Amino acid sequence: MTSDEQLLDSLADGSHGAFESIFDAHVDFVFGVAFRRTGSRAEAEDIVAEVFGELWRQREHIEVRHGSLKPWLAGTTSNLARKYWRSTTRRDRAVVRLGSRTEAVCEDFTDQSVARIDGASRLQL
Repeated sequence: MTSDEQLLDSLADGSHGAFESIFDAHVDFVFGVAFRRTGSRAEAEDIVAEVFGELWRQREHIEVRHGSLKPWLAGTTSNLARKYWRSTTRRDRAVVRLGSRTEAVCEDFTDQSVARIDGASRLQL
């Protein structure tokens, strides 16, 4: 039985120590996969948190392949990175759609405001 298998057995029983050991052993690997997929340090850090949260939630159902958790961690990280890209793409499209609508609906009062300020300034002179 490998170290990952032993840790996962303890993790399945709810061991916080096993979780910490798994985290310490694999956090750099998960971050590297997430960063390569997203290109964003902040998003990679968020994905790392999600991956290890998912590890805790699924701890009783995870199977170690080839004696290592890395295949599960890499797959989960890749799936979450794809989810990130899908949500980013949807958000960007929505911003473009909403941006064109607000430009047509919102009137620019800048010139009127400047004229009022200039008029008020002249009154004080």
